[in-house]
Amino acid sequence: MKKLLPIFCCCTLNYTFSQTPFIVSVAQDDLDEIFSVTEVADGYIGTGFARCCYEDIKLSKIGFNGQVIWNKVINGAADYNVGNAIVKTSDGGFAIIAGSVSPDYPNISDISDVLKFDSEGVLQWTKQYGGGPGNALLQSSDNGFLIATLFGYLIKTDSIGNHKWSEYFRNIESIDDVQRTIDHNYILLSGENTDSSVSAIKIDTAGKILWSKTFTAAGHQFHGAAVLSISEGGYLITGTDFFESTNYGFIIKLDSLGNILWSKLVNAGENNSSLLVNAVETNKKDFVLGGTFYDYQYNVSYYLIRIDGNGTLIWTKIFGSGFYQSIAKLIPTSDGGYLAVGDGNYSAEDGVFIKLDSGFNTCEPIQNIGSVETLSISNKNLTVSAVSSIENAYNSSLTVSSTGFVANICGVLPVNLVAFNAELQKNYVQVNWQTVTETNTSYFNIQRSTNGVNFTNIDRATAAGNSNAVHNYTYSDTKIADIGNISILYYRLQTVDADGALTVSKIVPVRIPAKPVSLLAWPNPVKDKLQLRMPNFTGNAIVHIYDVAGKVVYNSTTTTYNTDMIINTANLKAGTYFLQVNADGLMLKQKFTKE
Repeated sequence: MKKLLPIFCCCTLNYTFSQTPFIVSVAQDDLDEIFSVTEVADGYIGTGFARCCYEDIKLSKIGFNGQVIWNKVINGAADYNVGNAIVKTSDGGFAIIAGSVSPDYPNISDISDVLKFDSEGVLQWTKQYGGGPGNALLQSSDNGFLIATLFGYLIKTDSIGNHKWSEYFRNIESIDDVQRTIDHNYILLSGENTDSSVSAIKIDTAGKILWSKTFTAAGHQFHGAAVLSISEGGYLITGTDFFESTNYGFIIKLDSLGNILWSKLVNAGENNSSLLVNAVETNKKDFVLGGTFYDYQYNVSYYLIRIDGNGTLIWTKIFGSGFYQSIAKLIPTSDGGYLAVGDGNYSAEDGVFIKLDSGFNTCEPIQNIGSVETLSISNKNLTVSAVSSIENAYNSSLTVSSTGFVANICGVLPVNLVAFNAELQKNYVQVNWQTVTETNTSYFNIQRSTNGVNFTNIDRATAAGNSNAVHNYTYSDTKIADIGNISILYYRLQTVDADGALTVSKIVPVRIPAKPVSLLAWPNPVKDKLQLRMPNFTGNAIVHIYDVAGKVVYNSTTTTYNTDMIINTANLKAGTYFLQVNADGLMLKQKFTKE
């Protein structure tokens, strides 16, 4: 049964899911910035710092079209906290790494804070570690965490932040980045050593060094920002080179053993400077780097550079008003596009989310400025010793508060969804959504999943097409009884534009009450075959038959789902028996007689 009821009303929320280019300003009361971002099921979460609030950790979540979901400021016991990196976790939540000033040493930032949140942004636990402020965070394959610190420590924890092992790497200045490699090990980047070199170190999952390299050039001061593990098995190091009073971006491509394949210098043009932060690999096996462009008049703009796999320049782009706008992180997104975060100057000097489509187009005008030149550097083995060092983890006292606002600076939103929800009724699930504008939309696919990952279309609703009026839609899923004994169903909405473009909404879970499980056994009395059935149960069941003395005379494990199981009772002596079935915590019993 399906009902589609257009209703006109007033509304104030702004929930949208189209993924066209936009720039969103996330401001507090004063200056702030976003340093890192991750994509989650229903949008993007960024972290950084909020200078309005005594320089505390900042968290902001927006939807796929830039709509505000929430803003949070996290106040710690220390005077200075910065969210440096954020990762999505395997349970659907997220974690951040932050650096703070120690209460015991107020002039030295020597603590790493790890904060774990659930999918709704509720703080679950916090831990603190020594070894310097945290630069990078990565979730390992066993659901634990790897923490890279400013003082050269790599700390491994379990899934709830308890210390498992740590290594201190001598002869490097810091660990600025850590990434998983395609052979399931890890690559570390030391971005700025005392001799102005950068270092790459590959380790295994236990922290043992597999190889280490250092890269330097006479007269150049390298500051490496990030390392990228690329699909062909090598690595790309990006960062900034201060050379002859000018900042240049630099790029080094390595093979799987750390040997240099090529190295490049990014020249932003005469009297201009550039900073590069990190790179992403496109589906064409080339690379786009994000960063900051400085012109000779001290205007600061967003900067993007695209190169092919051989380091040949494809294009460079700058955009933004030019007052103070920089990219701190660039990531690929699930729609085939990309998202950058950093600093802006729209309503204040504030944090920004910048959505780019698959062609790296933005909603602001773009200029092409700059070139890429060959950079001659030396590659030598780096002698690095990893000295085990136990770092105790302890709980950190933090307060989370909601504050700030989000403003969409630009972007055309084909479908503006102000609500999407799903609720269980007596014997069906009611799905409702509301739009306030629709542009060039064709239809909506109502999608359902039993695991929150794999979705199927269960019906289609015709969209308004082009409209500035408010439309309410409703759909009744009356086939939930056919799915089986599932405790949670997941719903989402897929919008299909007239040109075939697809966007999806947030995911809404609906709890389904468990159906009663019963045990049926017949015939009773039985001669040689006892037939069993367990309606509404799916899974493994352990079946026992006891005689009146309590002795087990039959046992078996079976997988059942409303199907019959046949037990051969021909060898049982005549008399009374007790049938017992253990199934996922349930214990069902029935007495029967053998003739």
